[in-house]
Amino acid sequence: LMDRQAIYSELAQQAENIAQEWDKELDIKLAHAMANPAALPAGRVQGTLELVVLPHYVVVLQQAAADEPIVALRLLHISKPWPETF
Repeated sequence: LMDRQAIYSELAQQAENIAQEWDKELDIKLAHAMANPAALPAGRVQGTLELVVLPHYVVVLQQAAADEPIVALRLLHISKPWPETF
């Protein structure tokens, strides 16, 4: 949530409408991912899945058992250094 708020604020400084569109697209893609987690590719860090949201951002999700909810761990810009663990 903190990642999302920081990115939204940064985008809104450039253009509020772009930030709002980005946020809507993020909601749509997250809803689809939660409904179809098996369709997500494995993440770069073991035990994670990755969801690309728009060209430059990736949501890192905790891989979960079939009966457990998926948890979003981070929302990262692809140019930033990738953590070794979450």
